[in-house]
Amino acid sequence: EPPPVTAPEIDFTRPANIVVGGIGGTGIVTIGAIVGMAAHLDGRAASVMDQIGLAQKGGEVTSHIRIAQGIDSLGPVRFAPGEADTLIGCDVAMASHPEVIPLLAKDAVAVVNDHVVMTGDFTSRPDAIFPLEQMKRRIGRAARTTFADLTSLAARQFGDAVGANMMALGMAWQRGRVPVSEAAILRAIEIGRAHV
Repeated sequence: EPPPVTAPEIDFTRPANIVVGGIGGTGIVTIGAIVGMAAHLDGRAASVMDQIGLAQKGGEVTSHIRIAQGIDSLGPVRFAPGEADTLIGCDVAMASHPEVIPLLAKDAVAVVNDHVVMTGDFTSRPDAIFPLEQMKRRIGRAARTTFADLTSLAARQFGDAVGANMMALGMAWQRGRVPVSEAAILRAIEIGRAHV
């Protein structure tokens, strides 16, 4: 049973355009499914589009999630540049990706897991330096950003890092950036577990 959380000020009438970026096989698609189901449970309209890179596991994945009052106000599934008001960066490299940053609106808010994951590109070049600070600056210039090492936090809290992406979703929700109720999110997680 999770501890009680002070619910954020959430404007449930506000449309939301959330981009999620991360590495395939870590639950990026699951975040979209949970948020989409939670919006449905709250009686709101949602669309989710997952863009999966060449390799599903370990490849680049982004999800475009729209939430609106009704289906007529959703708009196109894919975001145009400047349309995403929230970034959930499950991986700092994907959050700073040249295809993700331009999607962010001028007043965007970001929650980013800044735990360094060496991708295949880096492991094949052992002398390569991971440009963490440069990536963080790029994201910080584009959005009001909260960075946290969610991978290490999840490992300490749950015994493995699998929960890191759900923590990122939770942090974005706590900031009022995911306009669905806590009850709907918890119910969506239960429904998802039943289908695994």
